[in-house]
Amino acid sequence: MLLIIVYLFIGHCSSVLAFGSVPNARALGDWIPQTPMPSARSGVGMVSLNGLIYVLGGSTCNTAVEASSDVLVYDPITTNWSQVASMQQTRYQLCAVVYNDLIYAINGHDKADTSVEAYNPDNNTWWYVGNTTYPHTVGAAAVANGTIYVMGGWLNSRIMEAYNPGNDTWSTMAPMHNARQGLSAATIKNIIYTIGGYMSDGEIFTPLSVAESYDARTDTWTDIKGPSSVRALSGCASVGNNLLLVAGGAGTINGTWRILAGIQSTEIYDIANNTWNKGGFLTDIKYSFGMASLMGNLYVVGGARGTFDGAPIFNSSEALNIVEYAGDITPPEITITSPIYSGWSNLINISFEGNVYHTNDLYKVKAQLNDDNWINCSMGYDTWSCRLTLKPGINVMRVRAIDQNRNANWTSVMVKIDITNPEIQIISPKTGGVVSNPNISLAGTASDNVELMKVEASIDRRSWTPCTGLGNWAHDSKLASGNNVIHLRAVDEAGNSNITAITVYLDDRAPNIKIDRLTNYNVSKSVIRLYGNVTDDLQVQKLEININGALWIPLSGNSSWSYNATLNVGRNNISVRAFDSMGNQGNTSIELTYTPKKPETKNTPGFNFGLVIVVVSLTGLLISLNRGKGFWRFK
Repeated sequence: MLLIIVYLFIGHCSSVLAFGSVPNARALGDWIPQTPMPSARSGVGMVSLNGLIYVLGGSTCNTAVEASSDVLVYDPITTNWSQVASMQQTRYQLCAVVYNDLIYAINGHDKADTSVEAYNPDNNTWWYVGNTTYPHTVGAAAVANGTIYVMGGWLNSRIMEAYNPGNDTWSTMAPMHNARQGLSAATIKNIIYTIGGYMSDGEIFTPLSVAESYDARTDTWTDIKGPSSVRALSGCASVGNNLLLVAGGAGTINGTWRILAGIQSTEIYDIANNTWNKGGFLTDIKYSFGMASLMGNLYVVGGARGTFDGAPIFNSSEALNIVEYAGDITPPEITITSPIYSGWSNLINISFEGNVYHTNDLYKVKAQLNDDNWINCSMGYDTWSCRLTLKPGINVMRVRAIDQNRNANWTSVMVKIDITNPEIQIISPKTGGVVSNPNISLAGTASDNVELMKVEASIDRRSWTPCTGLGNWAHDSKLASGNNVIHLRAVDEAGNSNITAITVYLDDRAPNIKIDRLTNYNVSKSVIRLYGNVTDDLQVQKLEININGALWIPLSGNSSWSYNATLNVGRNNISVRAFDSMGNQGNTSIELTYTPKKPETKNTPGFNFGLVIVVVSLTGLLISLNRGKGFWRFK
């Protein structure tokens, strides 16, 4: 297991160096430049946690005057820097460690500071914990045997303290053999190693090459062989389970406090043989930088060079590949199976899930939405999932898998959320309109805050059919007789839709005209009164009658009518027609036969047949009787 160590350094540098997984890098060979920090700083605290590097505080001018509370995060996979919540107070030359997935920032606010605060990356929150008993600014910290230890620091301290998170208290442990500040520390197999440092009386600066080891199980210190050169304000990290690498640092010129000679070299301590060997060179002379190990790489960030006051400050970073000595550095393989789309969606509450493959036991899988807090995912044998509530706009969902050796890997997906419905308007025809032609053309406009996908039309809830055009659309429709409800729907790329509707009446039916049934179509009067009624879907506009092809004569009334018709002797053709508001015409007709009555014969009053004579002839009898004349005659 490769232990993660955090160091306190005095100086200013935004550079990042990695001894790491960079093409052509040699194991314990070349330091390779990485993406610089956004700003130069020295005297930072630096740790690695869950696949990320955290750089805490520091100063932009190599003094506590410009101390910072900012916390920068470097992702070696994307090579990008970001910023998370700041510490509660500014800290310079602080100590920093990771314990139980929390980051602890120890002292550093000023030379006598004893404050300590903890940070939870899951909810991006800092809070104060118990103070140290003594100040350890410009000291060193490490974790061993499940305990946080801080040692040395202001002023030339030998004191070591141990922190118990259970009761939030610090206890004084056995002191170091050598009083010092500006030392560095690392842990291998629960043994803490402290390297170098310096002594100072405020005027004379004396860098040291001493080294000691601390056994947390017995609370004892042991002197070990020191590096070949003095190492004050250097970096130190474990390399595998038997090597310790110390990098850079500061010496002096003529022992003067204000003048420091930077060191560019590195040295490697072989624990088993108690020997030091030369290592490669950093990309520049530097001291007071941050140093931490992560997944087969050592990273150096920031720092300063030259004289103490006004020293150039770095924002560089560099990496060294130590994969040959790092043991298991294989990260889990993690994939996202849902969501898999990268376009626009209107699904806010989603299941974020996928697969994870690993050679070691998984420690945890965590997910993050945008810049929100990281949350723990549910884990199956090779699956993970969690529920997320997305926000309108662009959402970046990240998932990170961490195994028991703290190797980490991550992936992400971007989902664009749009929950705003499109706008749609029908320009023609107007709602409530009446037409007589079943074939009509619809036209209108549509718009969306993102992008329209389609515009469709439906008549009387029938199937949706596409319109031509999007922003300005048109649709040719066929209406049914009577009232038609026409719906138009606009749909955007996210699936949001909006519907508007109009009603259009198709009046293509003629008015219905009736002439009241006559009991006899043979009439003996020359003038006859005709009656009838007329109905229409909407409104009768005009009603007329025609007799025997003469001129059409307007009739009064639009639902019932009557007319005195003058007939000709014989057959008479009578037609009635009605027009509605759309020009539809209805017709009906009848035929009447007019036969005048013959005059009746009347008896003359006071006439008597006085005598009736019957003559019988052999050849015949012809009697002619003229009743109207009241006489008879024989021929």
